[in-house]
Amino acid sequence: MSSSYPRPTLKSSVDLQLRNAFHDGNWQQAARLADKRARTLKDPYYQAIAVAAESQLDTPQEKCAALVTIQNCLKNGSVVKDGEILDLYEWASHDLLDESQYSDTHGQLRLRLVKAAPRDKPAVLHSLRLCLLHWDLVNAQQIATMLDKTFVADRHFLFWNTLVTFMLSTSPQCPPEKQKLYSLLALKQLERAADLTEKGDKSGRAIRSEEEQLLFFRVLASQGSKAVLLQQLKSPVLGGIASFERGRKQLFLEALDAFDAAKDHDSVFEMCHRVLGDTQNDGTLNLLGSDWLVWKRFIAAAAAQTDSDGAFAQVHTVLESYVSERDTLRPVYSRIVSLAILELTFRISSTLDPSSCGGESIRVAQIHSFLEQNYDKLACFDDLKPYIEQLSFAEANHLITKTVPALERNDPKRSLLVNILGLKFRHLVSTSLQAVSPTECIGDDGFQPLVACKWCGSVVTMSCNSCLEQIVIEAVEKQLQYEKESETIANFEKEDVDPAEELTVVAAMSLLKLSGLRHREPQPASPLLGIDMHYFLQAVAILDNHLSKNPDRAPIRILLIHLYVLIGCASYAYQIWLPLDVKRTIQDSLAPLFFDRIASFAPGLFRTGPGFKRIVEPMRSYYRSCLKLRAPSVLWDALEAGSYTSVFDISEYMNKLRHSCTLVMSIIEERKGIRALLGKSESEIKQVSFIASVTPETNLAVATDYGSMPCLESSNTTPLSEIVRLGPGLSNTRSHLEILTEEFLDIINHSHPKEYKPSRALETLNGDKLYVMEATDRLHESMTSFLQQGSTPSLLTPAEESHFTTISLLAALVSFAVPLKKENHTLEGELHMLLETLVSTLDITTEDFGSVSADAPNFAFLAFGSIHSMSLFLSSALAIKNTLAFLDRLNEKQLALDKTGKTAFPKTLLKELEPLGDTAENVLKDVRSRIKAMKSNLDEMGWMDRLAGWTFGSVAVDLEDSEIEALGQKGGNFQEVSEKVYDLIGGMTGCETWGVKILESWREGIKGWELVKTE
Repeated sequence: MSSSYPRPTLKSSVDLQLRNAFHDGNWQQAARLADKRARTLKDPYYQAIAVAAESQLDTPQEKCAALVTIQNCLKNGSVVKDGEILDLYEWASHDLLDESQYSDTHGQLRLRLVKAAPRDKPAVLHSLRLCLLHWDLVNAQQIATMLDKTFVADRHFLFWNTLVTFMLSTSPQCPPEKQKLYSLLALKQLERAADLTEKGDKSGRAIRSEEEQLLFFRVLASQGSKAVLLQQLKSPVLGGIASFERGRKQLFLEALDAFDAAKDHDSVFEMCHRVLGDTQNDGTLNLLGSDWLVWKRFIAAAAAQTDSDGAFAQVHTVLESYVSERDTLRPVYSRIVSLAILELTFRISSTLDPSSCGGESIRVAQIHSFLEQNYDKLACFDDLKPYIEQLSFAEANHLITKTVPALERNDPKRSLLVNILGLKFRHLVSTSLQAVSPTECIGDDGFQPLVACKWCGSVVTMSCNSCLEQIVIEAVEKQLQYEKESETIANFEKEDVDPAEELTVVAAMSLLKLSGLRHREPQPASPLLGIDMHYFLQAVAILDNHLSKNPDRAPIRILLIHLYVLIGCASYAYQIWLPLDVKRTIQDSLAPLFFDRIASFAPGLFRTGPGFKRIVEPMRSYYRSCLKLRAPSVLWDALEAGSYTSVFDISEYMNKLRHSCTLVMSIIEERKGIRALLGKSESEIKQVSFIASVTPETNLAVATDYGSMPCLESSNTTPLSEIVRLGPGLSNTRSHLEILTEEFLDIINHSHPKEYKPSRALETLNGDKLYVMEATDRLHESMTSFLQQGSTPSLLTPAEESHFTTISLLAALVSFAVPLKKENHTLEGELHMLLETLVSTLDITTEDFGSVSADAPNFAFLAFGSIHSMSLFLSSALAIKNTLAFLDRLNEKQLALDKTGKTAFPKTLLKELEPLGDTAENVLKDVRSRIKAMKSNLDEMGWMDRLAGWTFGSVAVDLEDSEIEALGQKGGNFQEVSEKVYDLIGGMTGCETWGVKILESWREGIKGWELVKTE
């Protein structure tokens, strides 16, 4: 008990015998000794020790001793004047009270203590700290106010009071009718402090520090008018420029944001001109404001001026002062200056018609200048990407075919880096609209829009395969050459750029593009349906080959995890995931990269027992640790340090963490995985503390970070992170649908313990029926509201949409069926239609499931690629079966308790339910047959040759013409591409090494699926 709450240290005046008993957890002795001391010394502290010790004993009455004492104090209006007594009570009752109850219990006692002894500063501060850590803003606000009024000389308490008052005004803890009052109170307090500062008053009640300024403007931005905020930000004493002149940059940046949001381009231009043109006492540039964001805002504001030419001239003048000192600038500032020159050049030329720009334009010349200085920097491509996308095709062609090659020198290292950039630029342009032009629309079944590639003239429907194949060939050739030159490799050992990794990424991105893996509307049942298997597997092979040689490359590791999940190699993807060692704060943002939907594609990973670990335990442990209290201890540290913006940020972060989609995912996926293997959940979803407070109105936050995923594509195409995912990422909508589904399954799978025998059985049953009817009706309404939102189909996979629709319909079925009685001779039309819709939904899903034929030559590839759909298909069928079983049990109970049979279900209902049960049973048979067929397929001989043929075609193995035709082998440069990639991974030896990983992972996956309950 109270294991998650630190045990209080007893006062030094407590005798050694009692202290040792309490410290050692000898609660019986501690309670006896403390009670004896309390009677002898008449000291309430010893009585509190006795109560706390008694609360650790076994009987329910003893466990509730502290709670009863607290309730008596609250009821009687008693004041506990010793803070250490309250510490003991808090510790002893921590596990019996929810955190949301703190305000009405311990918080009230803390406030009474402060009111009784307001000048006891340590006790007041301790009480304020505990109220804040338990996020009891109601009592914390009153304590902070008393602290400010009692210790007027301590100026910090003014801002503590203001901060807590403002946080209360924006919190749900504050009654709606008082929110405006508290916010106005906080604002007025800060306005008085600001007025004193403006008047030059140096008293303690004026604003002095940067954090106090930021607090003032945060509150003003939230509660004041926009005009007043902008006017105040121009103040010569507290404004953004004044703050910058005192060496305070943060307020200047926030002021810049405010003026930019208000589209006050004149103020933005003036402020940026002022700080970027600022010099120090010795005449050198003041680099405090020389941020890339400031330069970008400066140039954008210049473009928005009425006299843009004059404004650009001023920007140019400021830039020249930086260019003249470039040799003395640190590299980071030199890069910013180069980017600013690029931005200015492109802004000035933005009014020109792109077609009027020749290949050798000023824009290309500036890119050339940037490349000369930054070609060896890791960020070079990302810096130039947005500018290259703005080039006309003539400019892009000149850049790639003439400018980049001209950068090469006799230095092999420089030449290789330049060539890599050239390949990246070619991939970027080849995947953008710059490289194609519309041509005639043709097609057998109507018109089909086609485009012509400007590079090679090929007529294509999307990106040009011929150009992408050439990029792969060149990238692989350069990598093969690089790996043979040990001297060149040695030159890169201390560099940020790894040529082998860069070339691998270029080749893999082009291969994935060639495979046709892309975002499609409507989404197919499996992302792998309709793609080129050869190129897809070559991309996987080339990435895996690089990772095996360079295991510390996180971007490639994360990309490979996604690709292996797509082809159903979950266990191997998990092995790749583990070395990332994702811990602590990055769990919330990175865990979804592997664990999202894991129960649907790898239920076998949730096996329990000796030798198996709970794979989501690191996540659950992190959330338990972070959310033990409603606010972390660092919040108090930030307040004491006067870092008021950090208090805002910490509270906002904790609120998002408490309502995180990743947190929901960790709970839901484990429940689904365990239920798949055991046929039941370990507990009901609403018994999980993190979920109990979530309602359909709760906004769940998404924090997934895809920033480490490589991206060479144009911004007008779907990002790689969306293409390689199994489905749409985490979302508020999907998380709520998952929770509602779990609630429904808890209802239909619930069963009372055998020893549960109520005295009024019929009344109890009627009460249960009423609860089920109301709960399922609420679930149906909530799920329908989410499913009918226009954005929902884009947030779910087709299998998920079908599954959630099925659950919603089942909830409606239960809410309709439960109140029906025998005398209802005919079913309501709505209920009849509901049953038909359920059968129809399942039939459509069956059709999609059957699109993967066991006779297909690449059956395993397609079957493992559609495991997610199979899993949801199975879940829908089991939900139907369990719902019908629930209704059947309910009917049997009614017949057993009501001998007249009047409360039993109508026979027409039972008859109508039969086809639904038959359809669900057929689905279960189909799933069992699919699992059996997959296992049988994997037991066949010749898998290494088969995988080699799927990946490299006749380059790796001899294929009959019929096999080539069946696998859909492509023409063009396929043979040459395959030969190069085949050589890169080490020929048949490398192919077999890689193939074994896939085959073993598939077999491990099937072992897990054989354990899944399908009955």
